[in-house]
This record gives sequence, C-alpha cells and structure tokens, in this order.
Amino acid sequence: LCDYEGHNHHDAAKLMQVSRPTFTRIYAAARNKIATAFAEGRSIEIEGGSVYFDSNWFQCIFCGSYFNQPDPELPMTHCPLCGSQEVQSIEAEELNTLPNTK
Repeated sequence: LCDYEGHNHHDAAKLMQVSRPTFTRIYAAARNKIATAFAEGRSIEIEGGSVYFDSNWFQCIFCGSYFNQPDPELPMTHCPLCGSQEVQSIEAEELNTLPNTK
C-alpha cells in the first residue's frame, strides 16, 4: 500500500484495519524479507487467499510461459520470453487453478 499505491503509514493502516505501529512492523518485516531474498538470491513465495488479475493474461504454446498484457488496447502478438507467435488467452479462472499463481 505504501510502495505500490503511495499511501502513508497512517492511511495504509486504516485500509488494513490495523494500528499504525502494527502496520509499520508488518511493512518493515516484508521489506526485510524482500531485501534478503534479492541480496541472497532466495525465492519469494506468496501465500494466502485468492489472487485476482486486472489485466489480460496469455500462455505461450511454444515455451509454456505465462505473461500478461496490462494495456488491453495493444494486441498480444508474441511471447516476450521466447518470441513465439503461438500465444493463447487465459481466463482469470484458469489462472487461479495453476500452480504458483495463488
């Protein structure tokens, strides 16, 4: 909420329905975990709850990667990873059943 949406700690705490000190502790712990993962090359695993995507998602038939197209005005013509033109649209319901997308 602070880094992504630009809220201050007070407003973010209200949105999360926690106290400002609790929000600050959660925020500091999350930033520390992310920094440690980046610095030490560790993986980041996010768990808990459903994930909803607000953009169009696609799968490359050739390499199997999943990727999104945040701008619905632009056509998806190729896979950004391998360059294949063999891409298919994926519905949000399908994405939520795939491994590592929940």
